[in-house]
Amino acid sequence: MREAPVAKPITESEAAEIARRLFGIEAAAHALAGEYDDNFRLREGDGGEFVLKIMHSYRERSFVEMQCAVLQHLVTTAGELPLPRVVPSLRGESCVQTKVNDGSQRIVWLLTYLYGKTLAEFQPHTPELLEELGHFLGKLSCGLTDFSHPAAQDTRLFAVRRAGAAADAAAEISRTVRNGRGAEARQPSQKRGLWRRE
Repeated sequence: MREAPVAKPITESEAAEIARRLFGIEAAAHALAGEYDDNFRLREGDGGEFVLKIMHSYRERSFVEMQCAVLQHLVTTAGELPLPRVVPSLRGESCVQTKVNDGSQRIVWLLTYLYGKTLAEFQPHTPELLEELGHFLGKLSCGLTDFSHPAAQDTRLFAVRRAGAAADAAAEISRTVRNGRGAEARQPSQKRGLWRRE
């Protein structure tokens, strides 16, 4: 999966226009943090709140469709969990490709807003809190046992299912540094998913 360089951010006014045009949502948009993608908290006049996600221009549609499918699957297998819900577009799609003001094509999707604090913000991390978190993650994992999607076959080195390959790569890098070759350019090996000299 190719990650794009950070593009010019989508403005809050453009995000509000996109939400209105694609989802029929009349709301004020407030930018949220994001590494590559543009995320916005939408607040309607009647109190409804959503998260608008505008993916970077190189994001594969199948990857976004998989994320939507995961959340939709969990509605039926773990509906009691507090999770955001996918809001379909005016055309009934879970995600929509649209042209933005900078001329690029972006994939856009909408979620219900989930109130609360992140674990990092919530203190202290009591044993009771961590036990509750463990129960939540267990139910989430059980809810995904029968989930499958073509885009779930993630080949990126940092994917959890490829932790062994990442460990091998780290060991190879460590050996390179110890041998005094740390300045040599190294590229991912397509065959093994590790690092090799070019």
